[in-house]
Amino acid sequence: MHDPIETFDAKDGHTIEIFYDDHPESPRDWGHSSTFWTFHSRYCSPDPNPDPDFTPNDREHIWLPVWMYDHGSVAYTAAPSNPFRCPWDSGCVGVIWISKEQVRREHGWKRITKARHEQILSYLKSEVETYSQWANGEVYGFVTKDAEGEEVDSCWGFYGMDYCRQEAEACI
Repeated sequence: MHDPIETFDAKDGHTIEIFYDDHPESPRDWGHSSTFWTFHSRYCSPDPNPDPDFTPNDREHIWLPVWMYDHGSVAYTAAPSNPFRCPWDSGCVGVIWISKEQVRREHGWKRITKARHEQILSYLKSEVETYSQWANGEVYGFVTKDAEGEEVDSCWGFYGMDYCRQEAEACI
């Protein structure tokens, strides 16, 4: 095992050590209803291209462009316009979408109201954020030790440092 990247004292004399997860699974392997396709020549697309002539449209799909900032690490985000401030190292690299028919079927909705549409957009943004964490190695695990230094708990596969810290503290 590698050295921890962070160690902190928790309640009742416990110590929590945070580590990088060396073998995280891609969040795209979790079985998503959406399709996340990118067309960057130097990076693999998270999902395969369903059809080279396919373009999502507002009538049949809920979708967002996917933007990437590539400068040392790679950040992906789903947003209507480029949220990154650098025109040289960022740009639109793909799209994430789900068909409205599939949304209705999976959620049991007859209508997709504006609020439901926003809810689905939030899900799509979250999927891209989690993928970005995975692509940058921002997946962690923790080991909890008691006052004598004995391991009492551990868990891996937390996407994002804050989430890992919260879950580690909650396990004591």
